[in-house]
Amino acid sequence: MHLEASAIGDVKPCCMTEGPVLDDNGEPYNLSNSTLKEAFNSNHMNRP
Repeated sequence: MHLEASAIGDVKPCCMTEGPVLDDNGEPYNLSNSTLKEAFNSNHMNRP
């Protein structure tokens, strides 16, 4: 599994997925206010 970051900082699980990685509040991770490590280790990325 890998992460893809857009030019504006949005984080997605990969370039083939439609939606962003979401935090526990349902908000998308963005590198302007979160780290790549936070997004990668998020509950969204670790769900079955």
